[in-house]
Amino acid sequence: KTAFDTASIVNYINEHYMEELRIASLAEQNHFSETHFRRVFTTYMGMGPLEYINKVRVHVACEYLRTTDKSIVSIAGLCGFTNLSTFNRNFNSIMGKSPCQWRKEIKVYQ
Repeated sequence: KTAFDTASIVNYINEHYMEELRIASLAEQNHFSETHFRRVFTTYMGMGPLEYINKVRVHVACEYLRTTDKSIVSIAGLCGFTNLSTFNRNFNSIMGKSPCQWRKEIKVYQ
C-alpha cells in the first residue's frame, strides 16, 4: 500500500480517539515514515495529525458535556486525554473557553 489513504486514516482516528494514538504508530500502520506521514496528512487535512486527533477528542467531549453530568475528569479520560491539564489546554485552545465554562453556557441555552 503506497497511496496515502486519508479517508481510512481519518476513520481510524474517529473510531479510536479514546485510545492512545501515536503518530509514529499511525505512520507505521500506513507504511510511511513519521515525517512523511505528518507532511502528507497536513497537506490533505490542512492541520497536523495530532491537531486533528485533539479536535476529534474535544468535539466528543463537547457532546459529553452537553448530554451528561459526568465529571470533567472522567470526560477527559473517556475522550482519550491522559491528564486533565492536557485536556483543559486543548479544549480551551479549540473552543475558546474552559470545559467548565462551556458546559455552564450550553446549559443556559438549552
